[in-house]
Amino acid sequence: MNKISQNNHLSISIQAYFNDLNKQLKKIYSVASKARRKGLDPVPEVEIPIAKDIADRVEGLIGPDGVGKKIREYERNNMSREQVAFKIAGDICLGKLVQGTKEELAELAIRSSLAVITESITAAPIEGIAKVKIKQNDDGSEYLAVYYAGPIRSAGGTAAGMSVLLADYVRKTLGISRYRPNQREVERYIEELELYNRVSHLQLPTTKEEQRFAAQNLPIEITGEPTDKVEVSGNRDLKRIETNRLRGGACLVFNDGLVGRSKKLQRRILESKLDGWEWFQELIKIHEGTGTHINEDVPDEYDIKDDSENEEELEIHSDEGYIKDVIAGRPVFAHPSEIGGFRIRYGRSRTTGLAGMGIHPALMGLTDDFLACGTHVRTERPGKGAIVMPVDSIHPPIVKLKNGDVLKV
Repeated sequence: MNKISQNNHLSISIQAYFNDLNKQLKKIYSVASKARRKGLDPVPEVEIPIAKDIADRVEGLIGPDGVGKKIREYERNNMSREQVAFKIAGDICLGKLVQGTKEELAELAIRSSLAVITESITAAPIEGIAKVKIKQNDDGSEYLAVYYAGPIRSAGGTAAGMSVLLADYVRKTLGISRYRPNQREVERYIEELELYNRVSHLQLPTTKEEQRFAAQNLPIEITGEPTDKVEVSGNRDLKRIETNRLRGGACLVFNDGLVGRSKKLQRRILESKLDGWEWFQELIKIHEGTGTHINEDVPDEYDIKDDSENEEELEIHSDEGYIKDVIAGRPVFAHPSEIGGFRIRYGRSRTTGLAGMGIHPALMGLTDDFLACGTHVRTERPGKGAIVMPVDSIHPPIVKLKNGDVLKV
């Protein structure tokens, strides 16, 4: 906020507004700190630190001390968020910021670098990763295992997949060998993904061929804490997998993060020049052979625009994901990519919030008031649910009447 208030491009009134916000914030924190010092609360200080930017948030949320200064230094060198994340992971592993065992450094490096990717605004770096362990392959060599938990979902698919790339980078920096899964461990992934999709829901459809190929080539073990009471029936009681129950976090990262977003991650791999991921190109070929295109089209909060792609050459495929699970009785305004189908002109206002979708009030009337304040809808793109709120500052809807006339309402 200090940076905003010191911006010379802002008007005097706006600068005064931000200065007042900063002043009142410090006043409130001062009162809260005095109250905490009385010792009536479990913790003697205010738990939520004031963070001015991503660097402050990462250091306050995860640490270690001094990581914020490093992040700002790399950002001044015009590094992308992914490049900064890999740099921070490397610095922690090399002991430049903190000392510890390999296992401790690996866990801190993965959490901190994931916090950079997600801008430290989700629970993923803290609650999405339960722990990180160094385990042994059958030949006695060490490998890295990341235990994911359910809240990793909050990171978004691309960021969850990036956590695997970061973990592999950490593994190589610390001199740890690759994960070498045996046949039953590979089949456990496939069985568990199918079961998880029945019990809960996976965002992106992937084939068993894709899953098997990815599991055979994983450089780190994607594992996790049990999140459901349902147990696998086939590949049970495995030596290196501590539970027979579904590992929801691992399923989300493996399917929706790694395999399901293979093309998006491939761009990150090439951009960051990561070694040992050449097999990813083969995984993409397997995916393209399935004839599905969903994993290329599902957007994500942490996507990076790829300027190398010519937008005129992109073929947009219809996405049936939003209509696939429709419940009987629910109205369908338009089928996937139907010519002349229902289109929404989006608006944004103070009432729409983070998961809100602003539409013109006239559209509510045109749908016989089915679309009302708070109605939950799901669109073809981006394919996620939203809550409807009115925004009268956007253009009203254009409709075609029964007599063929087209007019703006």
